[in-house]
Amino acid sequence: GRDINLSAAQQSLLTAATVGDRVTIRLDYIKNNPVTQAKQVDHLEYAFTVVPEITAASTSADGSFKQYFSGYLKQLPKYDDKVSTIASLSFIVDEDGKVTGASVAVSSGDAKIDGLLLNAVRSMPKWNPGHDRKGKRYRQAFLFEVVNAGC
Repeated sequence: GRDINLSAAQQSLLTAATVGDRVTIRLDYIKNNPVTQAKQVDHLEYAFTVVPEITAASTSADGSFKQYFSGYLKQLPKYDDKVSTIASLSFIVDEDGKVTGASVAVSSGDAKIDGLLLNAVRSMPKWNPGHDRKGKRYRQAFLFEVVNAGC
């Protein structure tokens, strides 16, 4: 569109997006160049993944989910304080709450550590799957980052 309002075609595209779809919105705008003061076109992008109305969640509301991972994390070596993300793992919670498709998204650089973390994710107890208000369940992807302070 030519202004801040979405056109009918843009609204239709957003309405057609379903759970799991990746949506990227690009906004082109005119700004003054801070050095030359000439007008120039710039852009801004915003991307997101459509998630269920009610997102998948660990079945451990009592904090045992954190305790579950703390046992694995205690086995990790100490890292330099300058290292913030140790590793990232991706996984899917399926319609039945089962964790599937676990993989290393960003390696720690140590195959033993990656294997330990991957085993922790693959061994997670069932989750409450993501769903809509009518109860329809959805698969939902997650990225799990292990940082210096834990997860």
